[in-house]
Amino acid sequence: MKARSHCASCVSPVALAKTPHLTPYFALVCIFDEDIFLDAVLDNVVMECESNFADVYECNDALSTALAIVQDAGLHQALQQLKDLLPDPEQSKERIQTWWQTSYPAWIEQLKTAIAKHRNIEHHWHFSPQQEQVLQQYYDANQLLIDCLNSNCEITDVVRQEIEASLLLPIKELSKREWQGL
Repeated sequence: MKARSHCASCVSPVALAKTPHLTPYFALVCIFDEDIFLDAVLDNVVMECESNFADVYECNDALSTALAIVQDAGLHQALQQLKDLLPDPEQSKERIQTWWQTSYPAWIEQLKTAIAKHRNIEHHWHFSPQQEQVLQQYYDANQLLIDCLNSNCEITDVVRQEIEASLLLPIKELSKREWQGL
């Protein structure tokens, strides 16, 4: 896990100002690796471009935010190329609509493929209702721990660091850490 002081360097003030709807993730950035925040931003790019594509500005802004954060050269290049393919927001609505009808389906698939290739996210997992329930419980338990850490609870720095270091680890890794006395 990266040090807390490093997390501030992964998100520029411009990116933070452009994404107020991601504010809940900002608290997590200082606890988790910045890669988790990047994944959340990329997920937001896909959501913005899927749900609001009629507003080219929103999709363009979401891509700009991701580009400001991405450090992987391959992903940066792929996202920049996709951004360059977007229609100019100053074009007529008819031209944008035509682009959307003819080019958008392939474009959004290229976006998802680039993200999946470089970040190993945006896969369609098809969880059963039981699996979704277990994942929700896992999320809720981790959120409770984060809320407790962010409250005025009195714990030692060692305990805090151990909780932060073990958040979101798979059970196999937790067992290995316990076995090794970490």
